[in-house]
Amino acid sequence: MIETNNENKILKVLYNQVALVLAIGAFLWSIFNFVVSKPFQIEMKLQELRLNMENQLSLSKQLSNIKDNDLQEIKASMIEIKNNQIKIMNEVTELRTIVNLRK
Repeated sequence: MIETNNENKILKVLYNQVALVLAIGAFLWSIFNFVVSKPFQIEMKLQELRLNMENQLSLSKQLSNIKDNDLQEIKASMIEIKNNQIKIMNEVTELRTIVNLRK
């Protein structure tokens, strides 16, 4: 009986020591993760923000190019329409003069 009591006490002390070592290891691991993961998370967030900013800038450049191209096309169309109007007016005046000459 005495041996089993001593063995039980030794096992209890041993289990307590193992539990203490595991608890200290878990505590140190959690501190290490907290210290290491925060800068890593911040860096990941910064990369995400940079990517979003680059996407926004590229989209705004594309929209600006589309707007500029559309405005140039509209101006070219207006110039073409004016030239066509001038040609039509010249032809109408020619027809009038021909009609007037035949009278």
